[in-house]
Amino acid sequence: MTALKACIVLRGRVWIAIAGLCVFIMAAIPAWQTYWRTRRGGEQHGLVFHSTEKNYGLVLRGRPVPFEFRFKNVGLSSVTIVDTTVGCACAEVKVLPSRIAPGRGGVVKGTIRFSRRGDNVQESIVIRTSDSRAYNLRLYGDVIEMYTVAPERLDFGTVYWDDILEGTVDISAASAGGFAETLELMPGHSTNTIDARLSCMKKGKWRLYVNVKTPLDESVYQRILLKTDSQNGQQIEIPVLAKVMLPVTVEPRTLLLGNVSEDEKVQREIVLETRPGLEVKDLRISASIIVVSLKRRQAIGNVGKMEVELDCSGVKGLVKDALVIETGSPKAVVHLPIIAFVSPRPSIEE
Repeated sequence: MTALKACIVLRGRVWIAIAGLCVFIMAAIPAWQTYWRTRRGGEQHGLVFHSTEKNYGLVLRGRPVPFEFRFKNVGLSSVTIVDTTVGCACAEVKVLPSRIAPGRGGVVKGTIRFSRRGDNVQESIVIRTSDSRAYNLRLYGDVIEMYTVAPERLDFGTVYWDDILEGTVDISAASAGGFAETLELMPGHSTNTIDARLSCMKKGKWRLYVNVKTPLDESVYQRILLKTDSQNGQQIEIPVLAKVMLPVTVEPRTLLLGNVSEDEKVQREIVLETRPGLEVKDLRISASIIVVSLKRRQAIGNVGKMEVELDCSGVKGLVKDALVIETGSPKAVVHLPIIAFVSPRPSIEE
């Protein structure tokens, strides 16, 4: 019995020694690894990414594309993500998990929209961690327009007021990776000035028909907006430009009569120039407050002079009126401002 008890005690001590040795080895392995990494000059800390670059090749401007970068914490302590910086406001980024234990992995994922057109366009994402390290992730792509527009704007140059302008714009959807878009004219772009109509010629190709009626103004600047499908929500803007020449130009631009008495009749000379094909003799003049009459007219083709008489009877004080010059056919109206201060008729004392 004594020998049996001694054997059992010895056996227990052996197992205790083996367990202790295992604990020692497990505790010594990290220190041993650190020692050999230090000796080789290859000690690793923090996060190691499987890849820090992603090249999409051909990609459409404004279209969201996904990305994913996987990493692992190879250090001896936990690492916390403290900041994520994107080179543009065109990316949505998530880092999971936000705290990475030693030996554990994680992922940086999200979507990005390339906003600049060109070859090999680069956007960057910077991840900063609690161990004061920064990791730069790069995204590349050859960015093309989602649509090609020809011409990019409708510029009619110098036109006359009554001209009706017509133009067409051809629009094609880019095709990359089987990507196809829909296109529609946004509401509110058929007005008294512009009438726009969009027609689908075939899949991925449209033609925009534009009719412009020039207003009584010196210039036209309108925008036609088209929108893509709801997934991307991109807008296409097509400017419409024209410099409008009025059918009649008048000098002076304003009739300043100054101080006149109530019963005074004032005469002024006006120089007119009309567009080719519209003669001065086709003009008619009128005013709202002041009585206007034509005293003399001299015309050579589309250039002429006329003398008008302005009768201020029946009005007093500061008078603001307009001399309305109206053409015949085609009809157009030009307003020439009249400003006068009319003094009352002097009273006669008996």
